[in-house]
Amino acid sequence: MRASCISKTYGEGLIKLIGKRYGLLTIVQDVGVKKKNRLVKCRCDCGRTKTIQLRSLKSQNTRSCGCLRDGKIGALNRTHGMKGTHKQHPLYLVWRGIKTRCFNPRCKAFKTYGARGITICAEWKDDPVAFAAWCLEHGWKPGLTIERIDNDGDYEPSNCEFISKSENTIRRLRREQRDREHFYILAALSMAA
Repeated sequence: MRASCISKTYGEGLIKLIGKRYGLLTIVQDVGVKKKNRLVKCRCDCGRTKTIQLRSLKSQNTRSCGCLRDGKIGALNRTHGMKGTHKQHPLYLVWRGIKTRCFNPRCKAFKTYGARGITICAEWKDDPVAFAAWCLEHGWKPGLTIERIDNDGDYEPSNCEFISKSENTIRRLRREQRDREHFYILAALSMAA
């Protein structure tokens, strides 16, 4: 062991820490002090080396180079294979958006979906893979949006299709115009009575 590895702060105590294990990490070298924090180089059981604050090891805030976290998160994301840590499949995002609109009262769009009783069929509700398979079989391409054929119906295979965003906008404007016309007719009838 070189003399430069011995800290004035820790003295002989730091040498005793070389080789000590904390979680999956083994201290292999004293790196020095940076911004009043003692840094040590550690080798993880996965083979990677990483420089870590000694206090993070001792407090057990850090137990691996990140592979432990990646493994746990990776296992959660591999449940259906559509959600990744960096990029999610576009159909997973569509599926998640539908569920949010239908089931989350804090969602802005909930009032026009879930509050009206619109839901998602049992086949798709907890299975984004089944949803994605249906979408791919029925013409989904990037840039298309899912549309319910019957605006008061649920998200289910017999009531959904894919259309362009511009077509979706045209249909929405037509529905809004039709709703306004119905409102004016009802208002005129109630005044005449």
